[in-house]
Amino acid sequence: MQKYITQQGLDILNRTDTRKLSKDVQNAIANSSYFFLATSSSTANPNINFKGGERGFVNILNEHTLLFPDFDGNGIFHGLNDIDDNPNIAMLFIDFVQDIRYKVHGIATIIDNKETMNKYIDFKGFDYAPRAIQVDVTYVIGNCSKYIENVRRDILNFENK
Repeated sequence: MQKYITQQGLDILNRTDTRKLSKDVQNAIANSSYFFLATSSSTANPNINFKGGERGFVNILNEHTLLFPDFDGNGIFHGLNDIDDNPNIAMLFIDFVQDIRYKVHGIATIIDNKETMNKYIDFKGFDYAPRAIQVDVTYVIGNCSKYIENVRRDILNFENK
């Protein structure tokens, strides 16, 4: 058992199926235009990247599988190289309007051959993405929404300055 889990945490885990994407999680992902991708190298060096696209660019193939286009950025490819070495990843989806966050853990596979990519040509963003990442979901949990209001307030205050 984990050392720092409370009874409230145990209650949440006991009533949540953490092995699949619930309808609520699927809905949040389908309406998202971004997420944060956490990877780790084979030597356990952590990395986190912002991933963005059109709303719904993360495609839900089924309750156990996600697929998203991977676009070229600065050319360093930290995330891709990490996935190549260590396919265990985590994704954090945040909806600042509805005050919800979801963490999705999974095993990532890089899809970079044209034949497979052509299967997804009608998916959002896939008409120009050089590759895709498939995620076989291993763990899903709602993340505490505490303090999202602070971030939203800071963003709105910044816009009003």
